[in-house]
Amino acid sequence: MKSQDHSNPFRFGALALDESFADRERERTELVADVRNGQDVVVFAPRRCGKSSLVWSAGQVLAGEGVLVAHVDLMTTPTKERLAAALARSIFESIASPLERIRERALAPFRGLQIQPTVTVDPEDDSLSFSFAAERGQTDVDATLERLLQLPAELGAGRRPTALIMDEFQEIVDIDPRLPKLLRSVFQQQPEVAHVYLGSKRHVMEQIFSDANEPFWRSAKPVELGPIGTEPFTLFIADRFRRTGRDVDGDAVDELLAITGGHPYATQELAYFLWEQVPSGEVGSVDQLWRGQGAPAVAARQPMAPNAGKVASSQ
Repeated sequence: MKSQDHSNPFRFGALALDESFADRERERTELVADVRNGQDVVVFAPRRCGKSSLVWSAGQVLAGEGVLVAHVDLMTTPTKERLAAALARSIFESIASPLERIRERALAPFRGLQIQPTVTVDPEDDSLSFSFAAERGQTDVDATLERLLQLPAELGAGRRPTALIMDEFQEIVDIDPRLPKLLRSVFQQQPEVAHVYLGSKRHVMEQIFSDANEPFWRSAKPVELGPIGTEPFTLFIADRFRRTGRDVDGDAVDELLAITGGHPYATQELAYFLWEQVPSGEVGSVDQLWRGQGAPAVAARQPMAPNAGKVASSQ
């Protein structure tokens, strides 16, 4: 008989994947269908509302269906050379390699770039990383980026559905204000590739996609993410407790969700603290919810929380 997992089942601060992924079934199903159809999507949501977890979870589903999904986080690419390196690595690993099992054939498309990348092999896992010389002129860098952006469509054409996910997309403006125009000029010629954009600075994202003077104006289907509903989060929390040898009182769950308002990050965080207060085999209570600093700390950061006033009386 398989032993029961008694580690804390709630996650905050990192992506919530697999069993840690809470609800969003409708949104994930819709996003998977959009990508499968080659529809470009931009995800709008407040910070810590689960944008990245949703997109990564959808990516897992799509990969299981045979869709080629490349992913680039622009927060890690402060320069165009770093962006080119991240694009090259992701396209190589997630698109070229699954299509061409022989490494040399998978690398072939990158040899025609304006700037030839330096390819480094990691001795630990044999993975490849790419880098591009920073001393080359901006015209060469732009031409290299343009060619890289064309590769997903060319490599996947007629073979496998393809998607490119660009996380923290608002950073594109800080890397180079001219880049949105370059990207849009390439992407609008790729109806067979789904482009998914998400970012944490909503006002910048809205300007990129909602300003009629911007290249990406009305170029992607907007998807709004808000708090998760009380019923699905209640079921999720109760199930997580039961699967790890504990239970939780309904009043405690109601109190927890009243504090967080269904905000995914805050709910996972507070559920994590509550779980830690409950011994194995026992039932979590409202008193345990407020024990220690978990609930007061989370409530203090939730300005709209109905129970925010309870912080003072519980300290």
